[in-house]
Amino acid sequence: MQLFFLNMLPYLFLIAGFLLLIKSADLLVDGGISLAKKYKIPSIIIGMTIVAFGTSAPEFVVSVIASINGNGPLAFGNIIGSNVTNILLILGISAIIRPLAVDRFTVLRDIPYSLVATLVCFFMVIRSDVIHQTDGYILLALFAYFLFYTFFNSNKIASTDEHTEVLNMKVKKTFVSVSFITLGIIGFALGGKLVVEGAVQIASLFGIKESVIGLTIVAIGTSLPELATSIVAAFKKQSGIAIGNIVGSNIFNLLFIFGICAIIKPISLPALAYFDVIFASIATISLFLFVYARKPHKLTRLHGIMFILLYIGYIITMFMR
Repeated sequence: MQLFFLNMLPYLFLIAGFLLLIKSADLLVDGGISLAKKYKIPSIIIGMTIVAFGTSAPEFVVSVIASINGNGPLAFGNIIGSNVTNILLILGISAIIRPLAVDRFTVLRDIPYSLVATLVCFFMVIRSDVIHQTDGYILLALFAYFLFYTFFNSNKIASTDEHTEVLNMKVKKTFVSVSFITLGIIGFALGGKLVVEGAVQIASLFGIKESVIGLTIVAIGTSLPELATSIVAAFKKQSGIAIGNIVGSNIFNLLFIFGICAIIKPISLPALAYFDVIFASIATISLFLFVYARKPHKLTRLHGIMFILLYIGYIITMFMR
């Protein structure tokens, strides 16, 4: 019995860590939005900063902790794996539930910028087996430009605010908001540590590479907020949220999270890392071609099925390496 419990411990760490990360993200977002609204910060800025960070917080925390601990392949796998999961699995499921209409701004700006970010990462990966601090600064500069450009064009997207339902929440007392933020930060630290510890132990137990665990189990687990947001949005016919949430998260993952991790500590890459970045590029290009080719722009159920099949093929090839 004791041996069984010890063998189950890494899985319990992983599950508990995921749950803690997701709840911590909720607390941080609620507290942050409440404080921001109290001090009259515009909704578009709240949505692009606090809410955007909230949905990508699990990826951020797990990748940073993995990077600090010297688990570079796990950090890399989590970031790239989350992006592949976001497009192929999450958008695939969402499109099957209900075809997703895509606004022109997302098609002509956000998706191409996501592709640019992916290609920049690809050139960094094929150039060296380590992502250095200089690379991190380049990624953060690209992220800063994206925010700058978006802020100055906020009037074009304000009418289709992706986070209206969340941003309409009531303002809480300052003490409550600060308590939520504090608990969220503490929960992130503990949840991230549990996920990394569980993932490393599982990889060691089965002799699986850390990058594979990061690209699969950890990537899916840290993408749960995006999965929940997009599926609920699809059911509610809010396709702008479903698509915008995924594309924004992918840009955030590649430019901000990858950049911060590299600056904190250079990221050692796993073997065949270029293959995963190529697949992330294929997923992004497919998304762009699918929605751009249709007028009006839309992701159909057929596209969703193709995405799911691509994702299954990706998982199979990963374990065949």
